Amino acid sequence: MGLIRRLYELSNSDVAIAGGKGASLGEMTQAGFPVPPGFVVPAQTGLEIDSELEAEIMRASDELGVDLVAVRSSATVEDGVAASWAGELESFLNISRDKIVESIKLCLESIHAPRAREYAAKQKIVGNVPIVVVVQAMVQSEIAGVAFSVHPVTGNKAQLVIEAGWGLGEAVVSGAITPDMYAVNRADTSTVDVYISDQNKALGQDGWYEIMPEKIHQQKLNTTQITELSRLVMRLEDHYGHPADVEWAIQNGTLYIVQCRPITTL
Repeated sequence: MGLIRRLYELSNSDVAIAGGKGASLGEMTQAGFPVPPGFVVPAQTGLEIDSELEAEIMRASDELGVDLVAVRSSATVEDGVAASWAGELESFLNISRDKIVESIKLCLESIHAPRAREYAAKQKIVGNVPIVVVVQAMVQSEIAGVAFSVHPVTGNKAQLVIEAGWGLGEAVVSGAITPDMYAVNRADTSTVDVYISDQNKALGQDGWYEIMPEKIHQQKLNTTQITELSRLVMRLEDHYGHPADVEWAIQNGTLYIVQCRPITTL
């Protein structure tokens, strides 16, 4: 039996081998949520990628049937209620087949970066933190962003909040663009507050690109999409039993969930 674990084989009980991100993605996959297919290279401190593991990685990558993948780090102490580790470890988007193993190695090494060590110290995490690497089919989103099942600023449990931008969600998560913001009434998914951002650039497969003039001032999500996403976010909160911080993406009209973690700011 190999080391690689497909997401559909994992659940929340597999944090020790799949990390917080990998276990959550597996849990959502098994529960029927729309998660892009993928696999994890399980946690081992000081993991070396030998020729046998490299061959296994390439076989699992080919099974995904896509040209490009996302490669993300996932610590076994990540995405918890107390600490999310969001942005502290490396992630790589739009990775071609010949760059997958190299990207995995860089993810494994990112736990030793100064920002990761400083974050671990702040969270009083002592000793080596085993690193998992998650590889998923890349979603080439036209619209993406984050959503919170409870208002993350006011703590209002009657509202959820959606942030949306054109292009890949990394631009929203990193703060590179100012997204639309929709405050949504959880009872009927009606919008109670809307902020529409003027967005003149977006992040895509080949980097930043200019937004067409007629879309710069346009609202990113329509009413139907806001309702669909709102209901999905509330289902995730119900499934996990705690307020959810969700990363989502829409490609060709299909909504995907690419990450879900507890809201740690409440």
